[in-house]
Amino acid sequence: WGSIDPIWGSIDPIWGSIDPIWRVSDIGVRPSIDLHRLRGAFASFYNSSERRWGSAVYAQTGRSFFESHASEILAKYKIDLEDPRTLLGLDPLRRQQFYFDWFDGLNSFSGRDHADHWMITANWSPLVSRANGGGTGTRVGLVDFSLGSDEDVLARLSGVSGYSVFGGGHGAAVASLIASAHDGRGVMGVAPGARLALGNPFDSSLTASWADVSSSLRSVLGSASDGLGVSDGLRTSVVNLSIGVKGSTFHQDWLGVYADLARQSGLVSDLSNTVFVHGAGNDGSIQSGVIAWEAGLAPAFVVVGSVGPSGQISSFSNRPGDACLSAGGRDSCSVYLRSRFLVAPGEWILTSDGLGGIARHSGTSFAAPLVTGAVSLLHSNWGWLKDKPHETLDILFRTATDLGAPGVDDVYGQGLLNIAAAMAPIDMRALKTLDPRLSGSERVLNARWNGAVAGGLWTAGGAYFVAYESLDSASDVALSGGAFRDFRVPLAAKLSDTTRVFQSADENLLAYMADVSAGFIGARSVVLSSDVQGLEVRARVAPHPVGHQVRDGELPYRSAIDVVTPSGLAIHFGSGNGAPALAGDALAPAMRYDPRQGGANPVLGLASGGAFASVDVPLSPSVHVTYGLSQRTYDPIMITPASPQEIRLYEGLDPYRAVAGNVGVVAALSAKLSLGASYTLLDEHQGVMGVRTLDDAVFTDRSRTDAVTVEGEFSLSERIRLSGSVTAAETRGQSASNSLIGVSSDGLVSTAFEASIELDEVMRQGDRAKIALVQPLYFESGRLQSTGLEVFDRETGSLAQISRDFDLDASDRRLALEAVYSAPVLRGRGEFSAFARREFGSETQRSVTYPQ
Repeated sequence: WGSIDPIWGSIDPIWGSIDPIWRVSDIGVRPSIDLHRLRGAFASFYNSSERRWGSAVYAQTGRSFFESHASEILAKYKIDLEDPRTLLGLDPLRRQQFYFDWFDGLNSFSGRDHADHWMITANWSPLVSRANGGGTGTRVGLVDFSLGSDEDVLARLSGVSGYSVFGGGHGAAVASLIASAHDGRGVMGVAPGARLALGNPFDSSLTASWADVSSSLRSVLGSASDGLGVSDGLRTSVVNLSIGVKGSTFHQDWLGVYADLARQSGLVSDLSNTVFVHGAGNDGSIQSGVIAWEAGLAPAFVVVGSVGPSGQISSFSNRPGDACLSAGGRDSCSVYLRSRFLVAPGEWILTSDGLGGIARHSGTSFAAPLVTGAVSLLHSNWGWLKDKPHETLDILFRTATDLGAPGVDDVYGQGLLNIAAAMAPIDMRALKTLDPRLSGSERVLNARWNGAVAGGLWTAGGAYFVAYESLDSASDVALSGGAFRDFRVPLAAKLSDTTRVFQSADENLLAYMADVSAGFIGARSVVLSSDVQGLEVRARVAPHPVGHQVRDGELPYRSAIDVVTPSGLAIHFGSGNGAPALAGDALAPAMRYDPRQGGANPVLGLASGGAFASVDVPLSPSVHVTYGLSQRTYDPIMITPASPQEIRLYEGLDPYRAVAGNVGVVAALSAKLSLGASYTLLDEHQGVMGVRTLDDAVFTDRSRTDAVTVEGEFSLSERIRLSGSVTAAETRGQSASNSLIGVSSDGLVSTAFEASIELDEVMRQGDRAKIALVQPLYFESGRLQSTGLEVFDRETGSLAQISRDFDLDASDRRLALEAVYSAPVLRGRGEFSAFARREFGSETQRSVTYPQ
């Protein structure tokens, strides 16, 4: 029993000071004990309990801590607070019982259901049950003693048959672990929504004959007319059998019980469509030899042994050994018992006592119902698995935590029950998606997603896609009648950002420094100019911004060539920074047009990075019209991957491509004021506003964004200039009728703006300063629409094409305040600059994690 101690270190350390002293009495011949020290330690233990729980005890009972809690437990264990010698009368087992009674008594005043150590060991929490149906829609057969007077478990009974012997609360304890309510008091069951069908084979001698076991089993599998008494319209899909024969892990005579079931008219299908969960027994025995079996008899059964909180096999638990089930002796053994064996927590398990209270029990009888509850959860969430008992057990086997010797072994069998893992995909990499536009085998797609991918410029609240897991090795994804499970995976897991994302503050700082120095100050660029037959030709070259993607065959520089005719007609073309070039300055800071950081027409910035060309036509000395095109191609595999596994996510995907056309007009209304307006049309291939996905079946069409930008500049004086721009955009296209995910008919509405003041000669001749308030691209409204094949009948697993709408997340609006200052130094041979940027609000991108 000492193995139980470690678990309490993580639950409640209130007796940590007394236990080492108290244990001294365990050593052989009792040594001399410092009773004064022991008394002090016990007083400290008592007082810390009273400080923590006293107010809650009084609030609920109106009596003191001693009267309502301590007195009864101290009397039970014959402990006198004034006489420390009474503490020496408890052997190790009684001390453990004292700890549990003290802990459970205190938790009765917590106002919550009792947490227990088995929940950690079996990887279960109430959330796991809530997320997987809670057992609702399932019926569990219980071949056990009667349930007594516990109203909680009695309320879950669909019917009762057999004897009425109580059996010390054994049946109630088992039932409570399966189906007790999560109601803020007492025990929590793994599947609180399950219904129970009880068949009691135990007579007044507290034993059961095989004939009575068979009768009880037929009853819990049958309908109301077969003896249940009350029908709930459900079929029993799992039966708990916390009974057995002394000295045997799985007794030979179970063959007769199952054979008898197979012979019963109307129950043959129940035998082949039901999971049977057996307790292994509590003799500490190891089974060996051959268990005679009928070749055609194949019930889906599992035998459950017990482990303690540390994962060690319980000393009392029976084990599978090398026993095999065979119809022709060991030489023809095809199924070893160890392959049908699991372990689950079975020591000092908190249960119902069948009388309205709680009790602690140890034994494989109380490990088995945890497995039964897990089966009920599987059948509740994936109702069609009720007809797939072998596949149901295979899920538990494949997700069990391996213990002992690697693989299936003679002690732990398949391993330790892991309930949370059983409710998650067995292998995330093996999941598939289904394309509703296709049929047959072409419909099955390899699902790609990154378990911790950022959502990019936008995310959609609650948006998901459905992925499928095949449990049938004979088929890839079974669409009709096969064994499979479906999982909802957040859409963000498929999204791949195509804008610059810096991994650290230092990297962001370097990018900002390089961009400002190349743009605002004008450094690090090469300018060549000449006159050719009256044409002014100018070529400019500068390094790309930090983080810019340079594809194979491209020079690592951005360039711009300007050709100006005598009439003022200007042609601009080049590569690397189309957005600022089309706005009039190819070497302007790229971040002004970056959707994440800038507010100057970020829609045009989404197509900036490749080749560009524009024409500037003077209509009059004060009015100019511009026409331009810019494009960008993005290969995510060149920037994103951090591992070979991540590289494979992007292999075979087409690059993201964006092309933007821009037409604008600028009018100088006076020597001090100029206004401009432009229209931008952005065309994206397999992307929506700078975000693409890892799946070719998502965003398969082109999306179109229409944006209008209004800008102006006003000179307050020769030294002070005000400027600003506002962009509003609407995105449409990517219809969900042609894609798994698309933009709804309402479209996406986004905005951006920047307002700045520039000053010359702030502190000295030749210096410059700029202060700007910026709102990067922000999505004001919009919805996504998904169209996919989903399970519409949770009982049969039937699929149908279903369309859903999802809102874009309304995250905080982000603003940035920027300040830049530069001044010439060394008599104009160098530049000094200082800059600052402060951002407000939060990013829209999110991180998504998945169970492994």
